[in-house]
Amino acid sequence: MVTPNSNIQKILYRFYQTKFNPSSIAGKEERVDSYLHEFCERESKRLYQDIRVSSTETLREINQIRHPFETRLNERWGKPLDLLETFILTSTAIGSYFNEKYRAKAAEEKDLEFDVITRLYGKACLIACEILVLLRSGYAAGAEARWRSMHETAVTSRFIVKKGGDTAKRYLDYEVIESCKALEDYNKYAAKLGYEPIHEEDRVSMHDMKDSLIEKYGKLFGADYGWAASILKKRVTFRDIEEAVQMDHYRPYYRMASHHVHSSAKGILFNIGLLHNSDRLILSGPTNAGLADPGHSTALSLSQATITLLSIRISPHNIALLRLIAKFSKEIGEVFLAVHEEQVTEEKAKGMKLK
Repeated sequence: MVTPNSNIQKILYRFYQTKFNPSSIAGKEERVDSYLHEFCERESKRLYQDIRVSSTETLREINQIRHPFETRLNERWGKPLDLLETFILTSTAIGSYFNEKYRAKAAEEKDLEFDVITRLYGKACLIACEILVLLRSGYAAGAEARWRSMHETAVTSRFIVKKGGDTAKRYLDYEVIESCKALEDYNKYAAKLGYEPIHEEDRVSMHDMKDSLIEKYGKLFGADYGWAASILKKRVTFRDIEEAVQMDHYRPYYRMASHHVHSSAKGILFNIGLLHNSDRLILSGPTNAGLADPGHSTALSLSQATITLLSIRISPHNIALLRLIAKFSKEIGEVFLAVHEEQVTEEKAKGMKLK
């Protein structure tokens, strides 16, 4: 989607034409400083007022472009996106029924694994919905970045179920470690942010809880991913957790998604929303390219999360649902790939015509 020469762009252009010539000021340095201060204050106020006054018209122009763009995007990608949305709705319905059917007994048995896995599954469905919104609006890189979180959710679920025992308990208890870290960060910058620090009594209480858990689970529990480290008996990274559940083969996609999360050089030079990455192009808005990877990845990770969920309550009905999930995942991948290849073929044909 190419934005028009909006009113805001015109206002900024006029602003940069404003004369600023401190050399014309005769006298002491203080007068030059005063001139600079007056210029910045006057122009910033004028610029703010002009932008605010023009905002209604500018937003109207952008909306007039956004709707046709999203219509064109849907004409190309509508089939895989609709199929993905159907799959997300189906998965959410499965999770809802699963929770309703088994929650009471799980609560009675104090089944922490059930509680953790259903909550993680709810998070996976929520992230899938967020990804779908980004894809329908043409933000492939943003969707890929959100998929990264979805992959982490699916991997975490699989690890908790595979390791069993008190893994779910450790996972929940680790919230205290995370809270302690957050508390210390908050207190360190509270004054700078204009907030009151956490009372020392509450801070000591939280750290006592932390120390008690480290004493219970071992020193590694206080490290990053300590809930998993205390089980694997070593300091771990997320890669180690992936490897423990044989999901590390998604690492290339995870790394690619990370480029859109972090401010790395790779992240500013490469964007999956561009069919042809170039140092002359800086993508700052939506495009209709690059949707296949995040779309298919979302289907795969949601499938994995659903498989993990259903695996904790095996029944003929749930086995049938597993087969349903596999059918959805396979078709979604095929349809996304077909649209992507069609788009690439069209772009190559355009390039040949230009030559």
